[in-house]
Amino acid sequence: PVFAFNLRRSGKEISLGVANYAAALSDICLAFHVDCIVCVDAGVDSVLRGDEEGVGTFGEDLLTLLAVRKVES
Repeated sequence: PVFAFNLRRSGKEISLGVANYAAALSDICLAFHVDCIVCVDAGVDSVLRGDEEGVGTFGEDLLTLLAVRKVES
């Protein structure tokens, strides 16, 4: 299953950076007793031409990889 979460701490919305994303993932892992995180790339990158404006998938992929790497086991 995929879990959607709101990045709020102490009632305040926080920015999505590597540290905050990793903290949110850690919270989910603790709450649901997750033993392993498997990252799957949907492959959108392979159909790009390279001249698209505002392509976000590269940044999102990197953010996810860096955040998952910081999740404490």
